[in-house]
Amino acid sequence: VNCVGLYRERGGRTFASVHVEGARNLAEAARAAGVERLVHISGIGADPASRSPYVRSRGAGEAAVRAAFPGATLIRPSMMFGPGGDALEAMAAILRVSPVFPLFGSGETRLQPIFVEDVAQAILAAATREDARGRTFELGGPEKLYYRDLVERVRRLARAHAALVPLPMAAWRSLATLSAVLPNPPVTEGQVALMARDNVADDAAEGLGALDVEATPLAAIAPAYLTRGR
Repeated sequence: VNCVGLYRERGGRTFASVHVEGARNLAEAARAAGVERLVHISGIGADPASRSPYVRSRGAGEAAVRAAFPGATLIRPSMMFGPGGDALEAMAAILRVSPVFPLFGSGETRLQPIFVEDVAQAILAAATREDARGRTFELGGPEKLYYRDLVERVRRLARAHAALVPLPMAAWRSLATLSAVLPNPPVTEGQVALMARDNVADDAAEGLGALDVEATPLAAIAPAYLTRGR
């Protein structure tokens, strides 16, 4: 199972070297070694024609893997959530201490948060089921939420009162560019690119159901760990 990913380029670690060349090398080595199954973790929206270097490399990586290992199974999850350092925990931490919380654009981007353990179950099924060979699965949770609505849910759970302030995507792109030199930039080009368009599973794509995995609602998991820091 290849789930190596890169959000920020630095030195020789580039999107192309990790998502494309690295993925190709692994797939070629697996095939040469006689490995029977390969599951490649990508992401919803991966597109080799995208203007975003991050998104483009994800799409090119999928093509490289399939060329080297035709029977590989591709898994494209939406935003994952779960205790242990996810985006929702980071969001809650900011909402608790800051008077304002900047939204990506108007907050109208749609997301389909999926529980990380559901993704793990899907990967296990993809790695063990014969009928999963060569197929692509787009994984999303049971709800499609606007980003603003998701932030508001987290704000309620965190019992925070930060004001939600829209910030144009152009400003986010500039921030990502300017902060790229920092050791731990607050936002990256890849993150901005993902938030610039809906990140939900295609209705025509195969998803969790095709792997016999039932989607876990956000409300069944998030309250237990997002309220701890109150």
